[in-house]
Amino acid sequence: MARIYHWQDTGSPSRTLTGTVANKLRTILLACLVNGYQDKPGAGWTLVHDATGGFSLRNGPGTGIINISDYDSSTYMVIKVTLLETITGDLTKSIPSGDNLRSGQGAPSATPHLLPLYGFQQNLSTAVWTVVADERSFCMYMGGGAQDATSTGYATLRAAWLYAGETSNGTFVAFGGTLTGSPSSPSYDGDGYTVLRDPVTGLVISGAGLELTSGGVSTVQATLAMTDPVGGLDLLPYPLLYGDRVSGSAVSVGSLRGVVVSPRHLRMNDSSAEALLGLPVSGDSRGKPMTIDGITLCPVAGGLPARCRCFLTDHADYW
Repeated sequence: MARIYHWQDTGSPSRTLTGTVANKLRTILLACLVNGYQDKPGAGWTLVHDATGGFSLRNGPGTGIINISDYDSSTYMVIKVTLLETITGDLTKSIPSGDNLRSGQGAPSATPHLLPLYGFQQNLSTAVWTVVADERSFCMYMGGGAQDATSTGYATLRAAWLYAGETSNGTFVAFGGTLTGSPSSPSYDGDGYTVLRDPVTGLVISGAGLELTSGGVSTVQATLAMTDPVGGLDLLPYPLLYGDRVSGSAVSVGSLRGVVVSPRHLRMNDSSAEALLGLPVSGDSRGKPMTIDGITLCPVAGGLPARCRCFLTDHADYW
């Protein structure tokens, strides 16, 4: 059963977050995925490694492990995302050793999978977060700084998201952030990825593997103030492609669980999306759950300047 965890929930970690960037994510994710709080149980994940500067979580079915570690916690506020199948040693290190360990397009990789969180780290008094999760996967949204910003520089990153776990076709992936070796990269596209096994064959990937992309929806940027005179939401699962889009060899490999898009609203900025759902237009409404027509939606966007408008949901049809 999927659940929505939100910073304004009674008993949640809220904005009481300390330490490095990785430690702040540890506080939130352990509360949501492992321990639970108040009347909400944890989603069914297990903490399998915990060290200074990094920690690792395994999903309920045991199909994969995500490691989150500090990559640059003093200047650019960036974490590194690593996936692996089993942990075999180095438990005191931020990234343990293990089987099929991958970050970005390979392991070791000159272009690791990074998640920039400068806006979140530097604006904790106004930061927001939302997690939607079950025992197989989760998606975490983090908003910091001013909403509706359109700058692409790392210093004004207004939002980030991280998806990890199984997709709708059972492939264990991490999605969000960027692939880069430079934490000061001026622009983050929100399409960073790590794939644990080939989504088509199910085999261990040799070398860099192919590209995992969002099926074209994230080429749209959610930066426009707009209203919808038609009304209504035509919700679709967030699609994934694997392969070379240029040559036409990319194939559909399912979707992100619990993440939906509405084609007519892909370009809505934060304020417009909040108004669309009937939420107060406020920075605190980013990622805030609202139930309309029997479905609970949380307005979020991945990357900056946010890429497309997305919604997180716990509705069973999208899990």
